[in-house]
Amino acid sequence: MKKQGIGKRMGWALAGVVLCTTAGWSQDYATELNAYRDDYRKKLYAASKVVKKRHIHRVQFYPVQEAGRVEGVFRRTPDTVPFEMLTSSGNVKPFVKYGEVTFSWGGTTQMLEVYRNPEQTLPQYRSHLFIPFKDLTNGVGSYEGGRYLDALVSDIKGDRLWLDFNKAYNPYCVYSDDWNCPIPPRENHLSVAIAAGEKMFGKGR
Repeated sequence: MKKQGIGKRMGWALAGVVLCTTAGWSQDYATELNAYRDDYRKKLYAASKVVKKRHIHRVQFYPVQEAGRVEGVFRRTPDTVPFEMLTSSGNVKPFVKYGEVTFSWGGTTQMLEVYRNPEQTLPQYRSHLFIPFKDLTNGVGSYEGGRYLDALVSDIKGDRLWLDFNKAYNPYCVYSDDWNCPIPPRENHLSVAIAAGEKMFGKGR
């Protein structure tokens, strides 16, 4: 089977990821996010033989936490040219740097580059922003290859962009060898532990 990239075959997994993009925190948000996670597990179970083999309860997340949502300062980087991002299969995929978001985590200043796929032609994904990252939980509590965040261009309000690490998710290649997953560039290797979002698959009961 031909390997595929982001936004295809398992694009359903992104549906509902951007659950809340405004400031603030509420119990309703936590309830909604937990409901999303339950739905995410069920869809993985239906689509992935790996999840069926190792059981649905091994798709795990860190507890929902208010500190997992941070407001970042966004800086647009226009006129950047496409570059090739290495993938899990050893191939490359084209991306273009859309901007940078700077935020505080644990009292330290961190920065992530934000990317777009210049080859995306599907209307529903044209405003999609992709933020792959690695952090100090990789290989300990979360997947060693890093995790992903998604956003929309419309989520950027002036020079602000909220990052919700409660919604960080594993690359799809964790669940199927059919996927060709981008590897987070060195520029997106954080120096802190992001104990939020999806955990390493396969651990637990």
